[in-house]
Amino acid sequence: MIPNSWVPRNLCRFVPAPMGWIVQLGSRARVRVVNEFVGDHVFGCHALIALQEGKSTLTFPELDELIQLGVVIQSLPLVDPHTEELAWDVPELQDARDPGEVSSTRYGAHRLNLTTTQRQRIAATFRWLLVGEPAPANLLSAAASALGIGQPALTKTVLAVRDRVNEERWLNLESLDQLGHYLCHLTRTITIDDLPADLAPRWR
Repeated sequence: MIPNSWVPRNLCRFVPAPMGWIVQLGSRARVRVVNEFVGDHVFGCHALIALQEGKSTLTFPELDELIQLGVVIQSLPLVDPHTEELAWDVPELQDARDPGEVSSTRYGAHRLNLTTTQRQRIAATFRWLLVGEPAPANLLSAAASALGIGQPALTKTVLAVRDRVNEERWLNLESLDQLGHYLCHLTRTITIDDLPADLAPRWR
């Protein structure tokens, strides 16, 4: 996401979508997007721009100072075919900062403090994402059954975690799909290690 320390929060925000990311512009300035899909185009305030896999450059031509964002969207294999382990051996992207500074920000979900119970419930809900299986017809019902708890209790946990992420990161994650991809794929806040032992895949 965009670190609040150097980009005003009302410029834009990023929302995950099935085929990539949606850039939602605020009311402050237009944005110029350059990539292989849109070419070179300036979008007006409040626009919704779909970014697909590949590299995109975003600049804000109406601001007094240059702000340029480089966005790289890349699909990751869920399982390494050679070791049958999750293939998360990818360097974590850091925010570009002033060369004189040594600190950098990370995705906000890394600061999300979850209890063991919350982690297990979220991991069970999105087990299909963690192990690369087809999604159940009803995520909450299937996860509640596997955990041996009532669906209302699981729903309460999932919605509470979603609301905390939205509040902390200025997001608008609404669907379970968006929440799962954000926690399991983008930030890797929830991993296969959070699954209860009886729900962990046999190949681990």
